[in-house]
Amino acid sequence: MGKTFEKAINLGNNTGLSGTPQLSVSKDDSSDIDSNSINVHVIWHDSSEGIVLRKSDDGGNTFEKAISLSENYPLSFFPKITTQGDNVYAIWITINNKGMENETREVTFARSIDRGTTFGKAINLTNFAKISFNAQIASSGNNVFVLWTNGTFVEDQFPILTDTLFKYSDNSGQTFHDTISLNNYTGWSVNPSIKTIDDKLYIVWEEINQNRYSDIYFCVINIKDTKTCNFKTNLSNDSNNSFDPSFDILNNTALVAWTNENSNFSSSIVFKEIDNQINDYMESKTTFFSIDTNASNPQVAISDVDDKAFILWNGYSDFDDEIYLASIDYPYTDNGKYGIKNNEMETNKTNTPPNYTFDNYFPMENIKNRSSDNYLSSNNFDNISIALVDPTFTNTAYDNSFYILYHLYINNSFDQNTTKYSNLLTSKIDTESMPGFRTLYLHDHIAKLMPNANVTIISDIDLHKGHIFDDNTIANNKYDIIILEHQEYVTQEEYDHLRQFVANGGILILPYSNMFYAEIKYNDKDNTITLVKGHNWEFDGKTARKSISERWLNETSEWVGSNYAQVPGIIFGNNPFGYLKHEEQFITNPNVTILLDYNVTIPTMYQDKFPDYRIATYEHNYKKGKVIDFGIYLSEDVLGNERFIRFFDSILFKYMH
Repeated sequence: MGKTFEKAINLGNNTGLSGTPQLSVSKDDSSDIDSNSINVHVIWHDSSEGIVLRKSDDGGNTFEKAISLSENYPLSFFPKITTQGDNVYAIWITINNKGMENETREVTFARSIDRGTTFGKAINLTNFAKISFNAQIASSGNNVFVLWTNGTFVEDQFPILTDTLFKYSDNSGQTFHDTISLNNYTGWSVNPSIKTIDDKLYIVWEEINQNRYSDIYFCVINIKDTKTCNFKTNLSNDSNNSFDPSFDILNNTALVAWTNENSNFSSSIVFKEIDNQINDYMESKTTFFSIDTNASNPQVAISDVDDKAFILWNGYSDFDDEIYLASIDYPYTDNGKYGIKNNEMETNKTNTPPNYTFDNYFPMENIKNRSSDNYLSSNNFDNISIALVDPTFTNTAYDNSFYILYHLYINNSFDQNTTKYSNLLTSKIDTESMPGFRTLYLHDHIAKLMPNANVTIISDIDLHKGHIFDDNTIANNKYDIIILEHQEYVTQEEYDHLRQFVANGGILILPYSNMFYAEIKYNDKDNTITLVKGHNWEFDGKTARKSISERWLNETSEWVGSNYAQVPGIIFGNNPFGYLKHEEQFITNPNVTILLDYNVTIPTMYQDKFPDYRIATYEHNYKKGKVIDFGIYLSEDVLGNERFIRFFDSILFKYMH
């Protein structure tokens, strides 16, 4: 019963390095019920022989000689093992061509049909995989299930895309069916684990949204229909960080526990029960275990006697580190006792963290209610009203999202459709982020320059919803001047509202180039943006394909007066601000009025196509209002240039009336 243990034996018994041991225990077909009918298989990595296995047919009393499953290839790691009757199945990760450009890390499989006495030749379940890890294996009847995390490299500046891939055999490992992505190639799936019971396969993994906050996903596959998840759900489904999942199953119920970390980096253990009655899955209420310490690394086990389940975790504070054990009735009851802390019983405490909500930085309707100590508070004067727009949508497109797909499929042709990783063209807005340095700097500078002005910061969401107009009508502007930041990605509504703002008589100042380059959709319900068209791509919600570069090329030329400059190798003949080439606008409307010409020269090969290529700060009249475009990108080196600041101030003073 675990009260005493026999002396440990050294299975490796060599002077080399051994690691990551795994074992599988099974009972043979004998009617004998003593320990001699128990088969024990132990597998591990050996530094000289690769993947090594030893087996015992007498309950671990004696072990046969070790054999190498990887044919003495040492670059074989992280083995896993499972048994089913006379069959023994093993997997591990094999590194091929280590250190070379064509290095791969494959999931390797081997099987024995004689209880581990001999093994057939190992095969790779992956095919030229750049990186495979977290390999897991389970078996039931004639079925063998293997899953792993697959890594896809994009470019050095991007994180690798990770997916939970799954392969199965229904003929005891002789052959395997095609690979399935359980997370549908989101690119953010890690740390999978797998279990089988009866005719069901259960899988849990972490889904790290945009490489930032993770959720816990739970999937059930019917062994008789092994193609995709028959039931799939996000168990955590909140804005907190959820990780370290562990689970166990008994009868028709799964118990899942994980670490939940809130925005204050305080962590607790979350426990959830999922019941399956006639394939009708139901999630029970989430319960938080908290003992006024941070918690991590939960482990779940269900006893097949006494209707008990156990959750083990590590709790730590500034003073000590402890191991805690929760013992609960199974099926779950709300009022259990739990815990071991230096053998002292603790009382179960339930802690439900607060439900955080965030606004769009500063909602338009709440501007006058801001506290005076808020560093972005607006001076509520009556003279002139200026709004700076934080590039909410553009920041979201750059936030481990659109550009990963752009670079992943940079070599696609225009007639080539893409569905894999198309989820990257939908990106969730980070509601906890604050306006960037440049927006904050200009806000503070203008507020000091014009102390009687009402200077505020709004977001792209405010523009999209038309909050720049009074009384919910687009006929009356709420602001006199709007200053954009880098609004590269905008919705059609946002684009139309800005054009209407100028038509009504407003002044639109554009200190940044590459404006209005791509159209996106904004989903108010889940606070996401999705690419529609532009930046050389278009997306219909399912399929992405190459497309036009600038979304509103002709319209922008008409009312703004310029378009994004894409000629390489230009030289600035007049550069009073020490500007380092970044992104620029070139004038495409002959009716603009030049305020400062940067006197650029373009390479000879482009001069026939662009005979009058001009980059300048200019003003352009559109209906009752004006657009002021600086033509260059207001990078931090220019923002810190005193001559530019004086020039910027003169623009404001000129048009503030």
